[in-house]
Amino acid sequence: MKTLIPDDWHLSDKLKSWALANGFGPVEYLEKHAEYFRDYCEATGAKYANFDAAFRNCLRGDWGGVKAKFVPTRRSEVVTRQTYQQTEEDKAAAQAAISQFLRRR
Repeated sequence: MKTLIPDDWHLSDKLKSWALANGFGPVEYLEKHAEYFRDYCEATGAKYANFDAAFRNCLRGDWGGVKAKFVPTRRSEVVTRQTYQQTEEDKAAAQAAISQFLRRR
């Protein structure tokens, strides 16, 4: 049954984990999307059967153009790059360091 957004709906740890694992980040970006999503639901009286699923669709479809408007802080850029977007160079360097370490043993 579809209902209005519950008063206690929020960006849960489960939603954050899903979003970050699927390339939607940093957390500041997710919080902006959650703010847009709640305002959208309240302003339009949108009804959904599952608000977490609707929020995932909101992220996928970039409802409200949040992605284009989002300006990350320097810290969030660094954390995102280091934590969620490890480059092939980083992987190769780590593998080389491990190999070198193992050869010394």
